Amino acid sequence: MSAPHTRETARPSQFKINAMRNACDRCGYSGLHDPKFVAFVRRLVGVDHPRFITDLQASVVLVEMILVNLMGESTREFPTPGAHEGA
Repeated sequence: MSAPHTRETARPSQFKINAMRNACDRCGYSGLHDPKFVAFVRRLVGVDHPRFITDLQASVVLVEMILVNLMGESTREFPTPGAHEGA
């Protein structure tokens, strides 16, 4: 019996792959195989190469690229829930 097909294990749709290609163009990467993009994906979701990305990880990458491109912010810069400033 095979594992259930969930977003955590599913391959990204062609629509999502094309969205990542478009986001790469907008963020200055030469494509999904650009070494800088590969390093970005490795650092963000922990996979060796974007070709191994799951559907859920592709969503995380797209959200991060949109935030960086549109707002100049990264989700890594957001405060951690429960963190107290000035403690």
